[in-house]
Amino acid sequence: MKEEMKNYEAPEEDGSGPVDPFLVVMNKGYNGHLRLFRKGVNNKLIKKVNGGETSYMVPMELMESVKTAIDVEMKCLVEMRKQSEDDHERKKLELVEEHKKK
Repeated sequence: MKEEMKNYEAPEEDGSGPVDPFLVVMNKGYNGHLRLFRKGVNNKLIKKVNGGETSYMVPMELMESVKTAIDVEMKCLVEMRKQSEDDHERKKLELVEEHKKK
């Protein structure tokens, strides 16, 4: 098979020289550019090739670690918010007492 490929000679057109498949498709007039007329790659073709919607596969261990990290962050934020609200109430009461003294 390899020898056949090595010994292969391209067919000649009218004896004027070998036929270049690129030039057959592109023609010399296009200078390397060919209009596709909506026959190029589009989303519909990509979906057809990929088999529809894509789904991301993530290992369960990674998902669990992300969930625990998010839970820890949420708990920290809740504590900070509660502390901020407590400080606000305390300062508000201090200002009310200060105002009463005057």
